[in-house]
Amino acid sequence: MYASSVIQHWTEQGIEQGERKGVLESLINILEFHFSPDEVQPLKPILESIEELQQLKQLRNHALQVSNLDEFRRILSS
Repeated sequence: MYASSVIQHWTEQGIEQGERKGVLESLINILEFHFSPDEVQPLKPILESIEELQQLKQLRNHALQVSNLDEFRRILSS
């Protein structure tokens, strides 16, 4: 019984990490599509350090709505 709960835990962790990676990639792609990839490059380490999936999803939504990268940087720093 213990082994199955451990396996379930690791499976859930893997799924969440996979989802996090997908959201992070889509967030970066959105930013690079709307703005210069060279401008987005310095933000990548900051974005990659964010562990919370929900926060990345919110940032992705903001990336779709901002009119310039400075506006996104302000949201990111808040």
